[in-house]
Amino acid sequence: MATTLFNQWVIHSGPRIRLTATTDYYRDGAYMYYRINTYIHGLDYRQSWYGWYLDMAVYVDGQYMGTTRLKQNKPIRWSGISNSTPYYAVKRVSGNAHIKIVLTSNKPRYGQRVWESGGALPAPPLSTAGLLTLKDITESGMIVNISGLPTGYEKELRFWHKAKGEAWKHIGNKTVSNSSRDCSRAFNDLIANTSYEISVEEFVDGYKITSFDSVIALPTAKGELTTTTTESELIAVEEVNSNISYTRTLEWYIRPAGAGNFQYMGEEELPAGVSTKARKFEKLTTGCRYDVRTLIKRKDNVLKETVVSDSLKPSSAVIKAESDTYSSIQVNVSHMVNTGWERTIKAKYKAAQESEYREESVTTGNESAFVNLKNLKAFTDYEVVVEIYRDSQVIKSWAETVKTREMGFVAIPVIKSIESVIRTKDAVINWLVNDDRDEMSYDVEYKIGEREWTRLITTKYKPKLTITLPSGNTEYLIRIKGYATDSTKISYSLAVPVYTYHRFEYDSVVNAQNEIDLTSTEVNRLIRFINKKIGSSLMFIEEDELITLEKHNELRRTLALNVISGGDIKATDWVSLKNKVNEG
Repeated sequence: MATTLFNQWVIHSGPRIRLTATTDYYRDGAYMYYRINTYIHGLDYRQSWYGWYLDMAVYVDGQYMGTTRLKQNKPIRWSGISNSTPYYAVKRVSGNAHIKIVLTSNKPRYGQRVWESGGALPAPPLSTAGLLTLKDITESGMIVNISGLPTGYEKELRFWHKAKGEAWKHIGNKTVSNSSRDCSRAFNDLIANTSYEISVEEFVDGYKITSFDSVIALPTAKGELTTTTTESELIAVEEVNSNISYTRTLEWYIRPAGAGNFQYMGEEELPAGVSTKARKFEKLTTGCRYDVRTLIKRKDNVLKETVVSDSLKPSSAVIKAESDTYSSIQVNVSHMVNTGWERTIKAKYKAAQESEYREESVTTGNESAFVNLKNLKAFTDYEVVVEIYRDSQVIKSWAETVKTREMGFVAIPVIKSIESVIRTKDAVINWLVNDDRDEMSYDVEYKIGEREWTRLITTKYKPKLTITLPSGNTEYLIRIKGYATDSTKISYSLAVPVYTYHRFEYDSVVNAQNEIDLTSTEVNRLIRFINKKIGSSLMFIEEDELITLEKHNELRRTLALNVISGGDIKATDWVSLKNKVNEG
């Protein structure tokens, strides 16, 4: 390519000279190459030019590039002098270069003449080709790839990102060789659920050529929330991405399903490497449905919000009603789980010919209770409706028609509760007999499984009775038989289970390798002993369920024993649990 630089007359004190200067140029990467072509013409033919010459010095952007001599040794007749410089290499990425030409004659009277700013050396810009793509996008980063770059010269790429409302952050530079067309860099430690501007600047020899830009919104953080329930507890487990280098927080919320605002229940850190966090919500209402909400956050940025709903298990309470005398009905509520809150048991009742219900109630936090309905008519059907409340919420209801007894029936013993005495074979019975009289006697009977009932003792009525059963570590059914010397009729209480917590032993033995292979039945019996001793409510394991180190350590923590930090569970670990249960 070529361009004209000068085309003008040069006025001297003597002859008049016209100068024409052009340039040839081409680009090679970051360098421009320029050659200056000059032609001195219109010389006065009347002058003698023997031994005459001009020296032409070239400057580009003030930098001296070289000198070329323009010489003439013979008379000139209507002709000129032409010459060309070598190609001068100038490092220039873009923009025109300023040129200056200095002509110096060997004839003192011609002196020195300077041609400056009469033209400029063009510098076509470098290619801005290239394509930015994003790949392998995760909640905390991505790969930024630049492809299709021009070759032939070395380039420097500068990588930046900026989140909304923040300053640009420079994360590093990479040099791309003159033969390479592609370059990639990983952007890590970014914040999930956040929009980012991505910019990659291309520089050549310190000059910015172009920039490649993009915008991306990172996906929300991984957060999978699962729940399990009992009658009064909801256990929530949040599974998160452990491959995150920065610390996050996990906030917990709960509410009755669909009931307005969530209640904040606390927060905890999610350090790098942590994959799960669990939270137990206690003292919830049996059978009700709850929404659990979690927020994974980094400072004030919400990376993930999750809401799941689950229902607590229905009440396992067993409700029965029997007429214990001709003038009363006994409502028994048993097998209520220890929920940590009080329940109100309301019993409404009326005979068929009555228009309005009467009501009796009792409030308790115990696992069993009874309500006595009195002043009833003999041998009459009563509609009995029983409801168990937590505050104003009904958690279980039951209805049945019960007939009061005939006159002359013997009173029915009612076992209110029966509790075993740990490390003995004894049990304490709290019981009740309405309309007890001197003629009445009572036999305490027991049986194991499907065996026959066996009389243990005979007694007169007293509200609290201590009995000693034949064997320890055995589950019995207990009932009380009532009879009178003046009647052939016999009455029985409901059968109530009791377990004698005498001394805990495993069925399995420790082998020569100091190992013990426990069955699920043995482990559940150990859990039953721990619950009895501590008053805890540890969950039983399923049949043939593998005992994990986490479950074993749960038993140890309940008994205030040191947990096992890792490795296999040894026989000595199980023996220490047994010894702790049998202490005292």
